[in-house]
Amino acid sequence: MSKKSKNSSSQKRLKGQTEIVIVLAILIIVVAVVAFSFSNIVKKPPLPENLAGLGESLKIEVQNSIIDSSRSALKAVSTNGGYLSAASLPVTVDYKGSKVAYWQFANASFALSKDQIGKEIAKGIKDSLKNIDPQILGNKIGKKISLGNINDATVDVEIRDSEIVATIRTPLSIEDFSVTDTVEVSVPTTLGKSLNFASEMITKNLERNRNDRGEEYQNRFFEWFTITSLYSYRLNGIDGQPKVPVTSGPLIGCGKSIYKTWFDVKPELEALLEGSLKNTFIVGTTPKNITSTSSFQSHTLPVHTDQKVTFNLGEPLSERSFQMYPNPLTVRTVAAPYTTLCVSPPIVVNYWLLFPVVAEVGEGDDKFNFAFTVFVNNDAPGEYGDATRFIDAWKQQVNTCEKAQCDATVYVEDGDGPLGLAHINYAGCYLGRTDRQGVLSASVPCGISVLEISKGDHTLYSEVVGSGDLEYKSVHLLKTPTLKLNLVTVEFTNQSGSLKVSSVESNTKEVSIGFKAGSQETSLQSSDSTTLTKDVSPGSNSVVSVVRSGAGEELGGFFNDYIIGERNTEVWVYIPVLKGGLGIAPPPSLQLTPQEESEYDRLLDEGDSQKITAFIIKTAQSKGIDQSEINSDTSPALEFAEKINDLSKAIVDCGTKLGESLPISEKQIDVNKLLSC
Repeated sequence: MSKKSKNSSSQKRLKGQTEIVIVLAILIIVVAVVAFSFSNIVKKPPLPENLAGLGESLKIEVQNSIIDSSRSALKAVSTNGGYLSAASLPVTVDYKGSKVAYWQFANASFALSKDQIGKEIAKGIKDSLKNIDPQILGNKIGKKISLGNINDATVDVEIRDSEIVATIRTPLSIEDFSVTDTVEVSVPTTLGKSLNFASEMITKNLERNRNDRGEEYQNRFFEWFTITSLYSYRLNGIDGQPKVPVTSGPLIGCGKSIYKTWFDVKPELEALLEGSLKNTFIVGTTPKNITSTSSFQSHTLPVHTDQKVTFNLGEPLSERSFQMYPNPLTVRTVAAPYTTLCVSPPIVVNYWLLFPVVAEVGEGDDKFNFAFTVFVNNDAPGEYGDATRFIDAWKQQVNTCEKAQCDATVYVEDGDGPLGLAHINYAGCYLGRTDRQGVLSASVPCGISVLEISKGDHTLYSEVVGSGDLEYKSVHLLKTPTLKLNLVTVEFTNQSGSLKVSSVESNTKEVSIGFKAGSQETSLQSSDSTTLTKDVSPGSNSVVSVVRSGAGEELGGFFNDYIIGERNTEVWVYIPVLKGGLGIAPPPSLQLTPQEESEYDRLLDEGDSQKITAFIIKTAQSKGIDQSEINSDTSPALEFAEKINDLSKAIVDCGTKLGESLPISEKQIDVNKLLSC
């Protein structure tokens, strides 16, 4: 036989052997699958009739547990804007203790579909299946229970207008008898309707139309609502000045002026925005008498729903979300040449606003929240093309967090020991929450950045640290106390150059009191004898207080330092005031005549700050003194500071004499002791 024939024969035999091996392998796989299926059938026969009642009881127990889990997942998703947890999103709104997802940020829609939200709920339900203990169920039923492998379970959630339906596929058995492979539950909720409204509102808000001139525009409902509210708001403060000044015609009348800083306008503008949002109604729901019962403009949103809908300012205004130009705004009237008419230049003020709004759709515990941005630049909706950099920042931040490669372990405690459920962020990445032992381990971006740790009733911890320092980092958070302030006015009289206590009374005056601990500042105002606050940071605080009469006359106050402890619940604040008021002298540059001094003193006695201001302006004008010269005269401010300093020293000296902590004490001090000072 030739060599060529031998090779050909060998190749044929090899090919035949290979085919046999492949066939055998296929047969083995088929046999294994059939055997596995057969073994399952053998292991899980149908439930016999004598166990049918127990099977139904078991199914109901499992359904009830899943219903509870569904409600928990539904609540989380509804609160957070469609996510089980929105904490990992690049940008959210901190609202009522939760992080709410944006459905519209800048000019982009981030609205979620019902399928996407259904998957979030399904994920929450599947995670909770691990909490179903077959042994506990078995004890209730009196038989051995099996729930199958939870990791292999599938969960589908369908969101309807009046309910969600969850279908869970996992084998459920009693004593190795099959009860069911599918459990279905229904939970009543209006989430479906809420999602219909939210999706339609975001779509219409960003929708483009053309006006009568053929010009294209975006609806941007809330921008126009905001602008309308700004220009229709006409409330004045106790000083006679507009609370929120807008571009308008000149002031007319001698002695009229406007002076507003960013800090003056901010709280009033917040109130205006909140009022405008509160007065935004769905078609057909605007109250008939709204114009007579509210000082804020009402608005109608052209989106239909039978759900209750409210809109809320997502967070307080800050320098990042609100700017005004000029700052400060200064306008005053001057006499026109050759006339007795006083006028000012036209009032021009521009506002730049970029703030979040949170919509609540539904009622009670069945509410769905979602957030969106409102951007106003001067008297028109802002150009969101300029805001796309924020979205680019999102993408960059997400990329940074996903590539985190350095290991970190952070331990958090407070005065009571390890602190669980504390939120930790580093380099803009949300790392999660600490466990019951106060520990969180995670991967962080390598480098140097800001570490932030927070928990609702504790102070915020913020520090610039390197990732190397986070291999093990221990942090102590201070618990913020609920503090009751008992306000007491201690009246001093000036007797031969020394201050003596003449009366001690529970406060009835207008008191402003500010606390500053590091960068944390809190301001309170009250005309009562007590006030409650949760905003004062524990630790060493610089405390400033000013007391005014109802007419605005300064009566007294103090500067002091005081340590607020984590366990402080009540303190007494003894505020020194001067009998007859501080009586601040007029600016020396006015050079008052004896007759004018007498008139000034009379106005001081009346305590009407508007009349005093008008007197100063009128007197300056009559003497040809420029208002800027009066404004730059620091003598009254220095005199005020000196008198407050004298009162502060007097109340502290009184405490030293009595062996008590003054002006702030953890206990009430006997009135008779105070009167001895």
